[in-house]
Amino acid sequence: MGCGKSTVGPELAKLLGRKFVDIDELIVKAKNKSISEIFKTEGEDSFRYYEKDVIKTIAKDSYQVVSLGGGALEDPANLRCVLESGKLVYLQCTPETLLKRLKNEKEKRPLLLENNDLNHTVIELLEKRSKTYQQAQFHFVADDLSPDKLAFEIYKKAY
Repeated sequence: MGCGKSTVGPELAKLLGRKFVDIDELIVKAKNKSISEIFKTEGEDSFRYYEKDVIKTIAKDSYQVVSLGGGALEDPANLRCVLESGKLVYLQCTPETLLKRLKNEKEKRPLLLENNDLNHTVIELLEKRSKTYQQAQFHFVADDLSPDKLAFEIYKKAY
């Protein structure tokens, strides 16, 4: 969350001549609700169910660049599906960078609304998810590079 997936992904897709797909956007379109609304009215479990279903469908076409939500890979089945269908890239940022990027987006990020201490929440989520993120085949530090430069670095090393 906040590492730049939705910004870098389209740039990488252009370089590769592939389609860009954002899992969260597909869920929003299918359910005609924002992610925050889904969390609020149906709960996180429902959102994760929708996410899993979309990931299974998307994984059938590995010739695209896909942006996954920050918690998507916490489900081992999602992680397995992604690793089997393509290349998994981890855009790593320091907590400081994430805090700077997320401070004005709290309303769009339901997991950030659960706790008033943004710093604590970001660090807690990073710690909780870091073991899973480390399973990505490619890791890139995304703190200081512009989206187009980061996309080019990914292109050079992963493709």
